[in-house]
Order: sequence, then C-alpha cells, then structure tokens
Amino acid sequence: MDKIIIKGLNIYAYHGVKPEEKKNGQSFVLDITLGVDISIPCQSDNVDDTVNYSSVTKTVIKTFTERSYDLI
Repeated sequence: MDKIIIKGLNIYAYHGVKPEEKKNGQSFVLDITLGVDISIPCQSDNVDDTVNYSSVTKTVIKTFTERSYDLI
C-alpha cells in the first residue's frame, strides 16, 4: 500500500465544546494520509487513473464543515 499525504489543510469550522467556539468558529489544520494502490496509474501513466488531490480536499472540507461537533 502506498501513501499520499496532504499536510497543513487549513479549514475554518464551527466545532468545540464552548458555545463561543461553535458561534465564532476557529481554524483547524489537518494532515491527511491516504492509503492507496498506485500500481495502475504507474503502469498506465494516465492522470485519470490516480488520486485527484483537489477532489479529496473538497470532500474533506465538505465533510468537516457540514456539521458541528463537540471537539476537545
């Protein structure tokens, strides 16, 4: 299994335990490690066969911001 790492993804969201954290929001910095098999894109040399970093980032941002959680 290969790894793709996205470091320092900064997302502004409304998580926290305190009411002001959920009201005012705050910045979160995420490091994401994806376990992937890149053997097919290595063989095909076709960008469509590999992981689209932009799509991954958009999905993470959407998931992280669509709800508010009580994080410590």
